[in-house]
Amino acid sequence: AERERLLRDLDDARRAADQAVREAEAAAAEHRDEVGSMQLAQSAAGEALRKEREALAAERKLRESERAASEAIAAHSAAEAQRLRAAEPELTQLRVRVAHLEQQLRDAELANKGYLHDNRLLFHQLAQLRDAAAAGTGPAP
Repeated sequence: AERERLLRDLDDARRAADQAVREAEAAAAEHRDEVGSMQLAQSAAGEALRKEREALAAERKLRESERAASEAIAAHSAAEAQRLRAAEPELTQLRVRVAHLEQQLRDAELANKGYLHDNRLLFHQLAQLRDAAAAGTGPAP
């Protein structure tokens, strides 16, 4: 009987050990799943961090590009302003010359009007002299 009791105790111990092994294997599988999930989460977090760093680098490049463009615009504006200031004396000289030429043109137009009037009078007088000479009533040549 002692032997049977020992055999039963041994069987009970084996069943308990088998149950403990199954529970340990289930716990290990669950732990592996948790570790796998954690590794996936860690990988996703690493990927998100990498993308955030890329976004920050792109933002930094954009700011640098905007700053460079702003500096280029300012330099171009300054150069254009300098060019305009440098051209101002020549422009003033051209304005004076244009005003002088316009005055000469007005004077020439007035003179032409005077000459035209004088020519008309002379042609009129010449026509009168021809008519008088043809009629024999004009002054002697």
